[in-house]
Amino acid sequence: MKDQTMLAELNGPGRRMKPTLAALANSSRITTILASMVLAGTLVSGSSVVLADDGAVLYKTGFERPQFVADQPVAGQDGWLAKFSPAAAIISRREVASGHQALEVNAADLDLITAFGYYGGVYRPEQNNPIGDLSQTPHVLFQVDVRLDGDLTPPAKVGDLMSANFSVVNPVGLLAEIYISSDGNIWSDDADGLYEFGQPERLGRYHRLGLDLNYRTGTLTFYVDGEKLGSKPIAGIVAQSTLFKINLIVNGAPNDPVHFPDYNYARYVAHFDNLLIVTIQDEDEEN
Repeated sequence: MKDQTMLAELNGPGRRMKPTLAALANSSRITTILASMVLAGTLVSGSSVVLADDGAVLYKTGFERPQFVADQPVAGQDGWLAKFSPAAAIISRREVASGHQALEVNAADLDLITAFGYYGGVYRPEQNNPIGDLSQTPHVLFQVDVRLDGDLTPPAKVGDLMSANFSVVNPVGLLAEIYISSDGNIWSDDADGLYEFGQPERLGRYHRLGLDLNYRTGTLTFYVDGEKLGSKPIAGIVAQSTLFKINLIVNGAPNDPVHFPDYNYARYVAHFDNLLIVTIQDEDEEN
């Protein structure tokens, strides 16, 4: 489900259009960086800024102790904010990607956002707001491990029932978003308001979702589990601002007896783990 929750804060609701699938391709440089961060993800403890071989880590967290306390809302812990549905998001020891804790969002506790008629929760590290400036670090990789548990819904005709989203926004609009949908796909979109690329997926297991924003080349690239999903130009309107921040989002549609007669949004649970934002040093900078 496209992140209309965040767009509501920026410039009104987004559009939803028929998806198109793109063939997978490989990018050895970024894929290598993504793979090398698998180990880094297992070592995350709380939130910090450290130097990395290929640049600087702007932000990372594995939602671990002592910065995060289990069985408590994430809002208020280590500077995290719940923009919507604070009661739905807790630090949990269940279904972690690595370590001992993860961020868990229970759809049954999501608040109804009446302006758009669906349930939603938005969570982010507010003490780093914005997290970075692409005029200073023009090439940044964003990644997080995401899992969505619940019933697989039929292919979407009017939108999916539930999604777990990872988005990057700036003061102008949505830079990029990638999410796991209850319709059995991982979708991506951006400020153009369209599905960009998709890939079939399985619910009930973690996927590493990646967003590569390169302001130097004006390119946005989406990754799933280290594999390139597709690339496109950064939308012109959002390129006007270089500031950025991230959101972890869960969106759920009200129960729909017409399109989803046998499904209930409240049965879904999403987990997020190993959030990492790192600058990428391009080859021309190294020479």
